[in-house]
Amino acid sequence: RRVICASNAVGTLMGLTWISDGIQSRNWWTEDNADLMALDSTCDGSLITSLYEGALSLTGVAGPIGEDTDYLLPCFGEYTPANLTSYIAEHFLDGYPPTDPNRTGAEPPHDLIVSAAVDGVCVFALMVKSLLEQGLDITELRKPSAAVYGRVLEEIRDLTFRGASGDVSFAGNDVPNYLGTWQVQSGVLTLSGFADMLGNISISEADGFQSTAWAPAPEDIIPPEEDQFPVWGLALPAGAFCVGLLCCAFCTYRAVRTAQMEQKDKPQDS
Repeated sequence: RRVICASNAVGTLMGLTWISDGIQSRNWWTEDNADLMALDSTCDGSLITSLYEGALSLTGVAGPIGEDTDYLLPCFGEYTPANLTSYIAEHFLDGYPPTDPNRTGAEPPHDLIVSAAVDGVCVFALMVKSLLEQGLDITELRKPSAAVYGRVLEEIRDLTFRGASGDVSFAGNDVPNYLGTWQVQSGVLTLSGFADMLGNISISEADGFQSTAWAPAPEDIIPPEEDQFPVWGLALPAGAFCVGLLCCAFCTYRAVRTAQMEQKDKPQDS
């Protein structure tokens, strides 16, 4: 916020393309920030929204991509990726469950990691289920020995399932997924394109990149050429000096020559 506000304070050209990375809270640019407005009362959410339009954000895509998203989740049998994330979003403001006096809301939420958090819970549940079926006792999982802890890690890394964020499988400690490019379009963060794990790039036909908020770069200001000192201003004095030097040398030669001739013509004393 401060950087965007500062760009306006120093008169930076409107239409600057802002690029950020990482997960951010929902529509953070629309909010009035008291600390920032204490420094500059004009730098409210409305101003930052106008300056941030068209901004790009690069982050992982924690959600399935493609038409086949209507499938039941392994740990939440009655839900699909779409309706589970919608259900969770409903309880962000008021907390869950609604009847719990200690419930805590989350405002503004970090929407882009909801599906990843859901799959994290599912990974843990599937791991516990599998190890219990293999004969381990729940008390061994609550306080695992080194051997049991190793089995826990091995079980997690071997898991493969279709979760709320798409296909879930581990490569070491990571879960490979798409890298998305999001753009703020009409004040809404929209997935405009993504790259898969093989580097293939796809741009959304419906919500591709828009350049309406971007302004062309201003023309370069070329300073006027400074008046150069004329060459003849040096040539003429130098030429005059050389001519004068030659004349002086010639006159000196004539004077010496004349004096020698006069000396020769005088009668010699006997």
